[in-house]
Amino acid sequence: MTLILPGTQALSGRNYCSHYQARRGILDARKSEFASYQAKTEFTLSSEAADPREDVNSRDVCPVRENSMSPSGQCIRVLIADDHPLMRDGLRSMLQPVSGLKVVAEAADGAECLAKFREHRPDVAIVDLQMPKIDGLQVIGALCNEYDDARCIVLTSFAGDARVSRALNVGASSYLLKTSRRDDIIRALFDVARGRRYLDSDVAQDIATHRGTELLSAKEVSVLRLIAAGKRNRVIGEELSVSEDTIKTRIKNILAKLEADDRTHAVSIAVSRGFIDQ
Repeated sequence: MTLILPGTQALSGRNYCSHYQARRGILDARKSEFASYQAKTEFTLSSEAADPREDVNSRDVCPVRENSMSPSGQCIRVLIADDHPLMRDGLRSMLQPVSGLKVVAEAADGAECLAKFREHRPDVAIVDLQMPKIDGLQVIGALCNEYDDARCIVLTSFAGDARVSRALNVGASSYLLKTSRRDDIIRALFDVARGRRYLDSDVAQDIATHRGTELLSAKEVSVLRLIAAGKRNRVIGEELSVSEDTIKTRIKNILAKLEADDRTHAVSIAVSRGFIDQ
């Protein structure tokens, strides 16, 4: 019997069996190679998608690639401090798969952030500004005073050149908004771990826009806070132990510095720029 297959020469029955067995051997080898590749791929995916409920302190494995480590040559160890569990979960899930980063601790308020930092001594702390017990600015100031090598990234919903300046002045190395892209947050972590500063592009633009403008004094900010609380000039003067005329003079200076039309407009500008909180 002679068989003719598409794309082959005529083969006798015996030769066909030999040809078939050879082709079968090649196919089996390719199937084995594919199964091995699939197993490796599935392992990588499952290791990256670790259970988010796992204790972050129990993770000892940290995949590291070249140029992705801290100056000490180790993985960059990160502390996340935010009072919203969903935000902490999202950051942890985002950072876990990144080669060279390891989340070692989390905190839900300022006091816990200080305690966890002292316990774990992370390379970088991601700190929200508005947290219970102790606010983010106080936390960053305390850490930078206590540890010369403390490196903190502000991650907040609030922009404003005055707020950013206060954060940088107390020791923050980076200021990011919660609208920042994933790549920007990761880049900030690596830059800050190496001793560099990193600013969100919108934040940097805001600072550039107001560069050279006159800042409000501490006394003027105090007046603005009371105006925002709905207090009249006479009451403000009594609370600050100064005359009503002095308050009027300070308000006049505030309007000029902020280029505001009236008291309400001044409060709105002060909030947006971060001189006072909402």
